[in-house]
Amino acid sequence: MARSTRAFYEAAVRLTEERLTPLRSLSYEKALTLPQAQSEDLSVAGQKVSFILSRHVGSGQLDGCVIVVALVVLPRWFRLGAHRTERGIVFSPNAPPREATALELQNSGS
Repeated sequence: MARSTRAFYEAAVRLTEERLTPLRSLSYEKALTLPQAQSEDLSVAGQKVSFILSRHVGSGQLDGCVIVVALVVLPRWFRLGAHRTERGIVFSPNAPPREATALELQNSGS
């Protein structure tokens, strides 16, 4: 991985974690009340990115759960592609919040 790409990835991961950390203590009921999506343009490691925080009510394996996803998108190749960094939390009515898996993030539609 190129040095600038690694620096961007590390900064993007830090941003997602900084935004998700305060949410980890929320209850399932409070997670349900989060906005469906919020976005803002930011600078990460000197690159202009879109930051999106979204809430989805799960289906399939996550039926009845809430998944909150923090997503950093860096457009590339004349906006035909993008570098994406995402992390998430799964809130369940019967269990404490936990990290979302890569497959859960992919299936969340973020």
